[in-house]
Amino acid sequence: MPINTIMYHYVRNNENYPYDTYCRRIEEFRHQIDLFIAKSKILNPADKDEINYYLNSTNDIGYLITFDDGYIDHYDCAKYLASKNCSGYFFPVIDAIEGKLLDVNAIHILIGNRENKIQNMLTFIKEYCLKNEIKVLLGKKLVDIEYYMKNIVSSESRDRFDKEEIIVLKRLLQRDICETENRNFICTLLLKEFYGDKYKRIVQNLYLDVKKMRKMKKLGMLFGSHGCTHRWLKKLTYDEQKRELTESIEYLKKLELIEENDPICICYPYGSYNDNTLRILNEINADIGFTTKVGASKIDKKTCDDNFLLERWDTNDCWDSEFRKPILP
Repeated sequence: MPINTIMYHYVRNNENYPYDTYCRRIEEFRHQIDLFIAKSKILNPADKDEINYYLNSTNDIGYLITFDDGYIDHYDCAKYLASKNCSGYFFPVIDAIEGKLLDVNAIHILIGNRENKIQNMLTFIKEYCLKNEIKVLLGKKLVDIEYYMKNIVSSESRDRFDKEEIIVLKRLLQRDICETENRNFICTLLLKEFYGDKYKRIVQNLYLDVKKMRKMKKLGMLFGSHGCTHRWLKKLTYDEQKRELTESIEYLKKLELIEENDPICICYPYGSYNDNTLRILNEINADIGFTTKVGASKIDKKTCDDNFLLERWDTNDCWDSEFRKPILP
């Protein structure tokens, strides 16, 4: 059997924060970990031989626990894993380590606003783009924002977990509004419009700091690359991708979060990659690459890049919302 790799992002109780997120509550996370331990085995990501055995096994099954984006939530997750003599993979973004608000998290904070509707934010974006003649990318065509809103393909505005209007907001602010500078500026305007100065305090308590990550490393946790800026890799040139990946790995090595004998592991931001990504991973002798495709991590021998195309289960695939209990994927 393959490895069931579980993907976590926020692990928190929303009532303790000034905005809501799609999160796994703390007790729910612990119940899931306890179930995985009871039913099988949580693998040590530092043990390359063990990982390779389970990826290729037809009889045994194991679990890998992964955490994307480097949230402060993950510090308590690491301590809980260590208390169970287990370990996990953590993928912080370099910009976040340096205290910069990632666009993906700016969008989460906006979506989680309890006082304003998403439609109000879409109207704000539409009016700003029209006033400043900012173009939007629809497929491979540059269009104005009104045309985009009327013609966005239905499959592009659907998701396993998000509502359609949320997907439209994410796509606009993550990639479709032309120029990174425009997207970042509009995100900042939206935060000021709908949060005021309060959003700055939110950012200060969002990400792991180096001190906590070093403590996690001492507890036996492993760290891997999630890029420097959390951009869609397949939207970047070969050279841009190589900088994103190699510089993020070197940064983590300088912090001693990736040590000499640790496997080199990549987790693609937004699950985005292409042939250039795989080429780069081969060039730098990476060990593993995780996608956001849904399923178990396995190697089926069809391609030499299988270990860079590993699928993962979302934490929601392991939770029964009706009966509020953990389940196996």
